[in-house]
Amino acid sequence: MIDLYTWPTPNGRKVHIMLEETGLPYTVHAVDTRAGEQFKPEFLKISPNNKIPAIIDRNGPGDKPFALFESGAILIYLAEKSGKYLPYEPAGKYTTLQWLMFQMSGVGPMFGQAGHFRSYAKETYQYSIDRYTNEVNRLHKVMNEQLGKTAYLAGNKYTIADIATWPWIINPERRGVDMALYPHVQRWFEEILARPAVQRGLALLDDKRKAHDRELTETERDILFGTSQRMQVAKGKAAYPSRSFPRRRESITQSHMRFRMHSRFRGNDGIDLVREAGAPLLQHVTRHRLLNQFVRIGGQQKP
Repeated sequence: MIDLYTWPTPNGRKVHIMLEETGLPYTVHAVDTRAGEQFKPEFLKISPNNKIPAIIDRNGPGDKPFALFESGAILIYLAEKSGKYLPYEPAGKYTTLQWLMFQMSGVGPMFGQAGHFRSYAKETYQYSIDRYTNEVNRLHKVMNEQLGKTAYLAGNKYTIADIATWPWIINPERRGVDMALYPHVQRWFEEILARPAVQRGLALLDDKRKAHDRELTETERDILFGTSQRMQVAKGKAAYPSRSFPRRRESITQSHMRFRMHSRFRGNDGIDLVREAGAPLLQHVTRHRLLNQFVRIGGQQKP
């Protein structure tokens, strides 16, 4: 039995779909990210990055409970546990992992940023909107070219690369994408949408998603994007609060000692040593004293 900690977001839906496709038994635990439930200490023990999804496999390696976070790692784990959707032979396996990494490093972060600046940012930042909208369309072009040659992203078989990417293609208009420009992506999207397991995965917690189908409140915005991100995690003792105080200025004595160390290790280039000594020393010690100091210790070498 697998305990699934999730919420109906693109990353959550990857694992919903994978569990339905593999038929592995699982129990759902909703983690309402708008309410800040991802910061609860019990969840942070499973997912220290306070992100969904996460799982606990009650019958993990060695038949012991095994916790795992990060959706890509979870997909690989479930594929190997079930023997499905990740080819065994090396060429197919690494081609699949290649496209999975494409989703993890490109599609997820870039699509997420486009959605944020187009729909959630309180102020309009046109540069950010253009930057991420352009990148989202570039990534669609990459996928369109690939899917014009193969039925699925990693070849002619449905794999975890498709399962990871597909939920991010939902609602393309929110990211400034005209799907008519990417007919091969549209064909692939519709074929996967027709799979019964995908339909079941989409339905998971959908009632809770619809309850949140509205504008964010200020409290929710702060939880998702504001200072609550670090403060809530700090309360859960999974992170330290940030330090905003300025760096302490180096004392004259510290600068002098640093000068001595550089002269000890760097040899007898007086001009270079003066440069390495740093501004605080040059402000308080005359060049004459510096050069005298160099004469006394410049010839020494590291023991």
